[in-house]
Amino acid sequence: MLKIIRRTIAGFVIITALQGMFSLPALAQDRSEEYQLKAVLLSRLVGFITWPGMEDGSSLTLCIAGEDPFDNQLDLAFRESNVSIKLLDDWFELDENCNLLFISDSEIRTFDTILALARAKPILTVSDVPRFATNAGMIELRFENRRVRFLINKGEADAVGVGLSFQLLKLAEIIETGGRQ
Repeated sequence: MLKIIRRTIAGFVIITALQGMFSLPALAQDRSEEYQLKAVLLSRLVGFITWPGMEDGSSLTLCIAGEDPFDNQLDLAFRESNVSIKLLDDWFELDENCNLLFISDSEIRTFDTILALARAKPILTVSDVPRFATNAGMIELRFENRRVRFLINKGEADAVGVGLSFQLLKLAEIIETGGRQ
């Protein structure tokens, strides 16, 4: 009886280990697909946003605060556009040259500080951290059922003069936080 239990446990351990080995590439593939879709969405959003003092066709800079989860997906998505990608070595580098700011989840402990710096400038803030839009961020990206949805905090965008087109607002879930105090 003890021998049967040991074989059953050993078999269960082996099956569990094999399942784990085969699911890791699938998880990596899902994450790669997620950020590929998010990169494409970001590249499309730019056409529906205006910044104060900028004319159509002006070059833009998308800055990334924290670890870059996109790998090379942003470069591919923006390759035929007027948008350059800049990885910030230190988020204190945040300046007027950043028109869009993607805040990585690696910066979750410093979100408030980064957002406070960004709020002083016409910078569109974007992240995929849950509740970003309800906590003073402007656009929150969500990956659900292999699709990217986005939430917009229009009050925050309005407060810095970043214009969001009606077409963009129709596609998003709008978060009402009451704007800035």
